[in-house]
Amino acid sequence: MRATAIVERKVGTTVDDYGFEVPDLQQIYPDPSWPDDHPHADGKCYFRYPGLAFETDYDSVGVTITQTRIVGRFPFAVEFEVGDVVTIINDPDNPYMAGTELRVASGDDQSQATAQRVLLDNNQKGVEEND
Repeated sequence: MRATAIVERKVGTTVDDYGFEVPDLQQIYPDPSWPDDHPHADGKCYFRYPGLAFETDYDSVGVTITQTRIVGRFPFAVEFEVGDVVTIINDPDNPYMAGTELRVASGDDQSQATAQRVLLDNNQKGVEEND
């Protein structure tokens, strides 16, 4: 696993300076309490577009959103929940993915797996349509 990421979970909400409710996120991977020599302290993982026939376009207040799905592979060190947020920190195989935020949609279990797999939604904002 050559990529690195952090995984955060919503643990509550607060109100920002503009009166909007924003989620409070807590990092769950890599666990901040792990020592630097922990085998997964660097947040190792792997991402791939598996060729799943899943792409959806929908309109949100005049903006087209394209949702795609990728698979994330992580060491058996995280207990994922739907809605967790995965932020790609670095991926030497796909450097343009750094900074991408993905939402955990579901687990993707398989027997005799060597890593934990999760399906991740990638919501890509489109272009506003002016009529």
